[in-house]
Amino acid sequence: MRWIGAAGILILVSMVWIKRNYRREFVQRHRKEFGWRMPIASCMLWIADRWSRGEPGKREEKYAQAVYVRNQPRVHRDLHAARAFGNAWCALLLGFLVIIGADVVSSEKTVQPEQGITRPEFGQEEEYTFQVDGLTGQTEEITVTVEGRQPGEEVMAEVFDDIMEKTKTQMVGDNPSLDEVRSDLELPTVSDYGVRLEWKSSDSELINDWGEIQREAVMETVGEEGKLVSFSVRMTYASYESNYEIYVRLMPPVKDDEYWKEMLMANINKKEKETIQDSVFYLPDQLEQRPLHYEQKRENSGWEYLVLTLAAAALLIWAGHEKMKKEFERREEQIQRDYPRVLEKMGILLRAGMTIRGAWQRMVEEYEERIERDPRRKRYVYEEMFVTWNQIRNGRPEGQAYTEFGRRCGTYPYIKFGNILEQNLKQGIAGISRALEREMTDALEARKNLALKRGEEAQTKLLLPMFLMLGIVLVILLVPAFLSF
Repeated sequence: MRWIGAAGILILVSMVWIKRNYRREFVQRHRKEFGWRMPIASCMLWIADRWSRGEPGKREEKYAQAVYVRNQPRVHRDLHAARAFGNAWCALLLGFLVIIGADVVSSEKTVQPEQGITRPEFGQEEEYTFQVDGLTGQTEEITVTVEGRQPGEEVMAEVFDDIMEKTKTQMVGDNPSLDEVRSDLELPTVSDYGVRLEWKSSDSELINDWGEIQREAVMETVGEEGKLVSFSVRMTYASYESNYEIYVRLMPPVKDDEYWKEMLMANINKKEKETIQDSVFYLPDQLEQRPLHYEQKRENSGWEYLVLTLAAAALLIWAGHEKMKKEFERREEQIQRDYPRVLEKMGILLRAGMTIRGAWQRMVEEYEERIERDPRRKRYVYEEMFVTWNQIRNGRPEGQAYTEFGRRCGTYPYIKFGNILEQNLKQGIAGISRALEREMTDALEARKNLALKRGEEAQTKLLLPMFLMLGIVLVILLVPAFLSF
């Protein structure tokens, strides 16, 4: 996986280097907007230009033209897309670095059988998982535990003595002492440094090999003076162990897949114990003339990091697109809310004796004064009116300018409003006041319906918190009731 990560980084860096001079003047003019993305801004602009040719890019350009009416919408669209791709580029770079790092860390424990396995220090052990080819007709998975390098016999004798003293104290358990045992003993099976302990009771009918008292037998056979029972303890660490005898009758085994796997594990364990004092442990290269090949199994292959990296980059691009889309939707909602106010103000100015052009100019100038005092009071419908007013001043026919205003706003009421203004320019303004009053009545009714719809949506959104609160109340009431049983 490290090669995939390295190839990904090489591709990312190469793209930035090759396109380092793309639209350089634009990048320099907008250094502040790019911020920390300046080193990769040119390359991101190149990607954004190609993105704009597709359907998602065209939709984003439509959103930018609607939101940034008079503030160079294409520039804003390029900046927005380049920043989004810059975030995705950085996510990819970071993800590829993580892939390389994870592969390096995981490869630290990679073992080549011909090179051997380095033993850990005394008292430690390492587990290795291998996939074996050539053992059976399929790939088998085995787990090999390599114990720490064993010290000399004198040191081990001292270690066993110390462990025995600790064990005498530990096995007492809840009893006052070993001279007064009335409850189960605590017999450890593993102690310090990985030393294993095996227990054998001399009278398992009274207390078994696990230190569990057979209470019925004790009550029947043990008097007030008590009865001594001995335990045989065998400590084992690598080659240090006691011997015992057990007789069984062996039958030739069926050499199936499980047999070969067990044989291999037995061979490995035997060889591991025989070389306990060696610094390197070698895996067997064959078993009964069967050549073996090993491949260590890794917990993380690296594909998870690659998928997460690509997903993060795609998510950042999608989030940038959604941000522009939400701004467009907010514009649509704001324009719809402002429609009755625009009609009302236009009607007042027309009834005061002003022409349509004069009323339009007056509304635009008042908006410009407000926006200069507080730029945060931006209203999209007046931004469109400002564009329309500039078109009229530059020689565009009024009727055509009003019609285009309605189309740019993108909703049926504004299209109708633009047609009303165009028709009254041709037929005179005698009936325009009544037409605007009727339109304003319809707009207020539509606004009321919209408010009711928003209220219903808000009530629906409150259902989830209400159900959560209901669940909490039920838990508070029912849990104590269940606990009381």
